[in-house]
Amino acid sequence: MSLPMEIDYHVHAPDEASGQSIAKVAASAGFNAEVVFNSDSGKFTVWCTKTMIATHEAISEVESQLDQIARPFEGYIDGWGTFGNAPSA
Repeated sequence: MSLPMEIDYHVHAPDEASGQSIAKVAASAGFNAEVVFNSDSGKFTVWCTKTMIATHEAISEVESQLDQIARPFEGYIDGWGTFGNAPSA
């Protein structure tokens, strides 16, 4: 946990246009951002990835930042995850 790793943040978007707008602003803030449609749920999610050290403070700060980015487009932060520092196979 003391080494940088890719953290994936999930941002809910009410529709594709909002998702694209969120992704554009997130990308300008240094995230790799991709809009994903889940055909099972019918929902759009913006996956925002950032390489960072996973401390509670840092993750909370990024969640707050992404929530502020998403709110003007009626989106909101909806969780995060990581595969950690596992070496690639």
